[in-house]
Amino acid sequence: MITKFKQSVAKLFCFTILIMLTACDKEEIIPTERLPEPAQEFIQKYFSNNNILQVKYEKDGREKRYNVLFNSGDRIKFYKNGEWKNIECIASEVPNGIIPQAINNFVQNHHPDKKITKIEKEKRYIEIQLSNDIEIRFNKSYIFIGYDD
Repeated sequence: MITKFKQSVAKLFCFTILIMLTACDKEEIIPTERLPEPAQEFIQKYFSNNNILQVKYEKDGREKRYNVLFNSGDRIKFYKNGEWKNIECIASEVPNGIIPQAINNFVQNHHPDKKITKIEKEKRYIEIQLSNDIEIRFNKSYIFIGYDD
């Protein structure tokens, strides 16, 4: 009876340690060359005039991503496959070629004097931020959902 109890406690202890080890956050500064190829191509296409200040590989539980910081202050977060997740432009605006045409049309029609400074893909929607800090959400088909508070 005591042996089974000790085995159960030992298994629980090992399981707890395993969970703690896999759930730990990990951040590592990496060279640009270690970015996934699609991320490198994306940067070359849309941000070739910017100098990369730092590339960070981040692992948070099961989620892995790359965070690219440019010397201008602009940032891009990429998923582990190299697809962009979040683009934040401090010194300029998000390049037009990145923004879906329907979202660009909405901004031009409703906020013609504002620029898109941030775009982020979420599971159920896409959110943009304008140069006046207004945040606007669109569904995955780029149809206006509403303004974010």
